[in-house]
Amino acid sequence: MSMADKIANAEAFGVGTYLEPGLYLVEVQRLKEQVGRFRSAGTTAFIAELLIVESSNPVRPAGVGVSWYQGENKLGYDGRIKKFFHALFPDLVAMSAKDPKRYPAEFRSIYEGCVGTENLAMGQRVRVQVTATTSQAGRAVNDHQWAPAAK
Repeated sequence: MSMADKIANAEAFGVGTYLEPGLYLVEVQRLKEQVGRFRSAGTTAFIAELLIVESSNPVRPAGVGVSWYQGENKLGYDGRIKKFFHALFPDLVAMSAKDPKRYPAEFRSIYEGCVGTENLAMGQRVRVQVTATTSQAGRAVNDHQWAPAAK
C-alpha cells in the first residue's frame, strides 16, 4: 500500500470543542465509547457529543457543538458518567433506591443502548453548570454538574 493510500484511509483527528464555565442546556447528538490513542492508548473513553441549546457564556453560544470526554484512566470517571446518565434518565435515580438489585442490569441496558447503534439518548436534553476549578494535581479543570432538563 502506498503512502497516499495509507493517508487516504487514515482516520483524521480534530481538536475537540469543550464546554467553558457557564450554565447550559444541551441536546445529545451522540454518545459513544472510543479506544484511546496517544497518551491514553489502550484505554476506553466515554464521549458525549452535544449541541448547545441555551448558554450563559458568549464564548460557547447556542448552536455550537461540543464534546464531553471521560477517559477510564482518570480517577472518578465512572461516577461522573453515572451522574450524567442520572440527569438524562431521572427514573434511574429512583430505581437505584427502590430496587437496587435490578438497577445494575437496567443501567447497563440503557448505557449500551445509548452508546450503541440505537443511540437512545439522541435528542434528549440535560442542563449542566460548568465551573472552573483546580485538580488535585494543581491543573486547571472544568467541573460539570449535570441536572435533568425541565420537561
